Amino acid sequence: MSATPRSGVFTREGKEAVENEGTAPDIDVENWPKEVITGHNPQLERAVQEAMRQLKERPVNRMSTEPPQPTSINCSFSAMNDCNPFHFLARHP
Repeated sequence: MSATPRSGVFTREGKEAVENEGTAPDIDVENWPKEVITGHNPQLERAVQEAMRQLKERPVNRMSTEPPQPTSINCSFSAMNDCNPFHFLARHP
């Protein structure tokens, strides 16, 4: 007995989306066995290089000081109407 597919999956461009076809990488990196054997990870090294490049282009705006500590605790989102987690643990051993 053989089975014939009853439906197919297509891309927005109308091409058939075949299984086992992954997404093409943004940056193609050759992963040669000789480099891996010598302890290099070409994909990781290239990813770090790209991350550092992007950080140079768009630096992270870091706070120079910590924000002030909260002066009160807002328990309005607590399902138990009780901010003390030990009360919950005592009731649910």
